[in-house]
Amino acid sequence: MISQPIGHRRGHAAAVALTAALTELAQHDLRPDQPGSALLFTDRVLAADDEYGARHSLIVQGDAVGWSAVDGLVEVAAYGMLAHRQHAHQGGSGQNCPLCRQIQAMWHTALIDPVTARRQISATDLHGRARAIVLGELAG
Repeated sequence: MISQPIGHRRGHAAAVALTAALTELAQHDLRPDQPGSALLFTDRVLAADDEYGARHSLIVQGDAVGWSAVDGLVEVAAYGMLAHRQHAHQGGSGQNCPLCRQIQAMWHTALIDPVTARRQISATDLHGRARAIVLGELAG
């Protein structure tokens, strides 16, 4: 994955934090080249960047991956798992099916837990929603 360039607003937030750190140093009669100055700059810029990411619901800021993208991925994975099982294995799972193994591995990763916790639903609820969609499509 290639990181996207830093956006104007994100860069502006970092610049404002850097300027504030320089002002803070000047207020204490410190120079930017003195020990501890780099740590102050780093602390302020990273805090501003974290705040920017939280404000925009970004998980991986460099690639602009936000919760809505992860939620969509999880919904599609749940739907895909059930649709594949219904069409390829008559509702069961294929013990020797490579796709079933990949789906099972994805389902039991750290990806699902943060999504369900943030949305305050269980993996069973997520599975149930996907199942209702698949069954509705099969009936209709």
